[in-house]
Amino acid sequence: AAPDDSALPEPTGPAADWHAWSLADHLAYASPATARARAPRKAAPASAEGLQLPLWPADTAPDHTTAAETESPALAPVTPLRPQARPRVVVVPCSAGKLDHPAPAGELYTGSLHTLARKAADALTADGGTVLVLSARHGLVTLDHVIEPYDLRMGEPGTIAADELHHQAARLHLTDADDVTILAGSVYAAAARNVWPRASLPLAGARGIGEMRHRLAQLARTTAAAA
Repeated sequence: AAPDDSALPEPTGPAADWHAWSLADHLAYASPATARARAPRKAAPASAEGLQLPLWPADTAPDHTTAAETESPALAPVTPLRPQARPRVVVVPCSAGKLDHPAPAGELYTGSLHTLARKAADALTADGGTVLVLSARHGLVTLDHVIEPYDLRMGEPGTIAADELHHQAARLHLTDADDVTILAGSVYAAAARNVWPRASLPLAGARGIGEMRHRLAQLARTTAAAA
């Protein structure tokens, strides 16, 4: 009869004494019962409720990072939006010289002071802004606004009222403009300052129309050169 399986020696390596076994010992060692006894016991599968995950040391825990996570580039930092600057506004005066037919305000006036003021205004707004004509009759008008010729100067009866200038600036969404330049003499400048009290007055203190023309020409040159 074959010997008891539990009494059989286990060959653990090249130095084991399996070479001293009898034929019966070898047959018993190779039997299915002995093979099952030698096989490592498999752990029973855990249920969903009793699932226990292995606790890994922090330095030996397996990396479960997916390929998509490792290959995706880092997100760029979000740059806060800068508050948009308020619009630049340049006001030029009307003139006694006009065309004899309706035309856009940017074309209607032909006086020399107005023409020089327009050149300076265009230079000041080359990188953005709004040029307005201050008309004694029509008030603040854009360059493309078509108006009829008239014969009226600021301060005379029938000229535009200060409250109407406020309403016009509000309709143009320019009431809160904080970069305003008025290229006009004292009477027109005073009317425009009813809307923009802190507006810049490059012609303030000028002694006569000749000096105003000189200042306007110089302003147009220096602004264009700086640009």
